[in-house]
Parts: sequence; structure tokens; C-alpha cells
Amino acid sequence: MKRAHWLIAPLLVLASACAATSTSPFDVRGFAAPSAGFRVDYDDTSMYSLLGSEWVVDNYPLAANGRPLASRTAPIDLVLRNRTFGSTIWADSVVIGSSVERADLRTLGENYVASIGTGGYFGASIEPRFLGAARFRTRVLESRSISVGGQAGIAMLIDLGTDEPTPGLFETRSPRCLLVLVRMAHPNVRHFGDEVASEPLVLVSGYANTAEGFDAQIPDFIQFLDSIHFIESN
Repeated sequence: MKRAHWLIAPLLVLASACAATSTSPFDVRGFAAPSAGFRVDYDDTSMYSLLGSEWVVDNYPLAANGRPLASRTAPIDLVLRNRTFGSTIWADSVVIGSSVERADLRTLGENYVASIGTGGYFGASIEPRFLGAARFRTRVLESRSISVGGQAGIAMLIDLGTDEPTPGLFETRSPRCLLVLVRMAHPNVRHFGDEVASEPLVLVSGYANTAEGFDAQIPDFIQFLDSIHFIESN
């Protein structure tokens, strides 16, 4: 598998079609949610590990043996947290709404970055929003057009412009972020009786950490991106 390198070489993600269970987004191979349009395989099925023993699924409750259960606890498709450093990696498929259906990825990324200041990483939007008082002075340090799994994408290195941790806001503990947006190969398909609606999707994936510890865990984020497989949404 080709490796992905931030700001050195294009990010490449293997795309393939895989089946998933209907009762849980996790199957015997890993995270597999057709509604999300992507899957991530376990790197160690005996430990239910998606990214080594240091990273744990953070948006689903875990059984005693570490197996993720079905009930999602955060409105993001998949979130991983580092056990030691508290850094975060996530991936979420987002419907491209009619208000931005003609927008390029850079515009979608700029909308997302602007709304991080008020909504945080998980409350940000690719659509333009009325922005209230910003908690962060978010700025893009560097950006680059990329190709991910044959799909057009963009990577943005972001700083939240905050130095003081705030209780309850993990963004202030992880103010440096690498954000990746990729137009997904397959649309979101919804059935309304005999009617079928097809909506374009963008994959929003990110890695957030302290500025001091950021570079050391970029290889983990690269490994995570390399493990993503695009599948047909249903």
C-alpha cells in the first residue's frame, strides 16, 4: 500500500467495496458503516484495535474486552483518542448541501475552519454559517491540494490561536489540527418509497494535538488515512 505524507507527498487511500453489518457499524473486520460510505479495518482483531494499542475508539461505549458497542455517543462517524496524550483522530462523512453543491473543496474547507472558532472541531460545518462570538482565533497555517484514493482533496494545517486549556473544551488542549477534506467516490443514497435521493458526500478527517506533540503523531494519522476504504453508501 502506498504511504501518505502530509505536505511531502499526496495522501493516498485505498478504495474498495466491502459489506457491513446492519446492526452495528463494527463487524469482525473493523468499522464498517455503509451509511458513512467508508470503513476502517482493525489492525489487531484480537484487541479490536484500529490504530495500535495506544488509540481507542472514543465515540462508542466499549465492552470489557475492548469491543466497540453499537450506540454512538458523539455525532461523528468515528473518533479515536490516544490513551497517553489525549490527542484525537476522527473521520466523518458529510452531505454536501444544496447551498454549497457547486463550491470547491477549498471553499468547503474554509467554511469548516471558520466555524471551528464557534462550534469546535465536531460542531463545525462545511456550509456557511452566521458566526457568533468566536472562542478561538482559528487560522490556516498551510494548505495543499491532494489526491486521496483517486478523489480530489485538500489538506489544511490549522492553529486555533489559544494557549490556555479550558475545562470541558478538548480543542484548547489540542489547538493544532491537520484537516483533510475529500470528495467521496460514492454518494449518499436514501430511499423514500419508490423515490431515490442521491446526495454527494465529502469525507472530513482530522488529527488534533498540542503544538508541541503534533509532529510526533502525524505518522499515526497517516496510517489511519491509509487504512480507510471507501464503500458504497446506502
